[in-house]
Amino acid sequence: MKITFRILFSLILSSDFVLSQIQSNDSEIITSDSEPTYPGGLIEMRKFIASNVKYPMDAIEKNLQGKVFVRFKVDNSNGKIDSVWVEKGIPSCPMCDDEAIRVVKLMPNFIPADSDQKYYSMQLPISFVLEGGVEPISVDDEDEITKRYDAHWAGFDIGSLILMSQGFNSTFENNSYWENIVGKSSSLNLNFLEYKLPIFKQYFGLTTGLGVAFSTVGLRDNHVLYHDQDTIFAVKDTLQSYRNNSLTATYLTVPLLLEFSTKAKQKKSFYVAAGVVGGLRLGSSTTRTGKYENGDRFQTVVRSKYNLNPVTLDATLRAGYGWIGFYASYQLNSLFMNNKTVDILPFKVGVTFNLDFFEKVKSIKTEESVHS
Repeated sequence: MKITFRILFSLILSSDFVLSQIQSNDSEIITSDSEPTYPGGLIEMRKFIASNVKYPMDAIEKNLQGKVFVRFKVDNSNGKIDSVWVEKGIPSCPMCDDEAIRVVKLMPNFIPADSDQKYYSMQLPISFVLEGGVEPISVDDEDEITKRYDAHWAGFDIGSLILMSQGFNSTFENNSYWENIVGKSSSLNLNFLEYKLPIFKQYFGLTTGLGVAFSTVGLRDNHVLYHDQDTIFAVKDTLQSYRNNSLTATYLTVPLLLEFSTKAKQKKSFYVAAGVVGGLRLGSSTTRTGKYENGDRFQTVVRSKYNLNPVTLDATLRAGYGWIGFYASYQLNSLFMNNKTVDILPFKVGVTFNLDFFEKVKSIKTEESVHS
């Protein structure tokens, strides 16, 4: 799961800080016990790097980490830094390479060595590491550097719901009261946690998470639901008209999806996911609102299990690009428990908005850390 973090800069200045003396023609490298030194020593150099490096925001958003090896020359006559270049950078993060060069060029003059040599060559590794991460090894594949792959579950879904009988039919010959009003029936899913287990890099993986689903069924013709321990049915109210008449159920949901995506990160990525979503019923109720003949308004809410199945299982398909997509799902087991009424299999279709809430919080906190 994504969590809030601040930025860490790691500077390795012990065995990784390599200094070597070179002749003025740069043709031969000669080691020496005497070399130019940073004013104040390695501790002060560490402080300078940590206080001046600015982790590129684009690298943060893409979760890029790595080590940049900067090579530069020191003019031993005056201690000035000359000819700064990246000897080995982060292949997927040129902005990190540029930042490392910028900071090295800002360093003050070194204290010249007690030597007749004109130039010294120095190598300085600067690691860009995010909190919670480990210092990565150098690789040539951006997908390996990013480590974490975005799933396409977190966010919210808005859609319509239609009750289906066996054979994918929207009519119920002997139980017409289950033919719901599609315009007043809805499916709303708030998916707040996601995790993608990669099978083949970012391209193919197993996605899971958590969510809360709200299903509302609009009942036709002023039908009122009645139930006991053995059955559930509806009777038409011939005396009162209802402005709103619905059955609502709330579920805790857990997906198990096989997902294909073209990129490691959600931005500019096409994706397709298919699998099942399990649901655990948290609550259910009916709501009837309307107006009496004298003009008084009323609202009647009845909370009950209504013999609804406590556990649901939906087959689902999700696809899209970036932060927007569509979804469709078909419940594999009946809406109500066995033998309480006919089999009713809800079908849902709608639009999905991919929004990782924890990622947004992380990005806000990270930006605050950078600017501070």
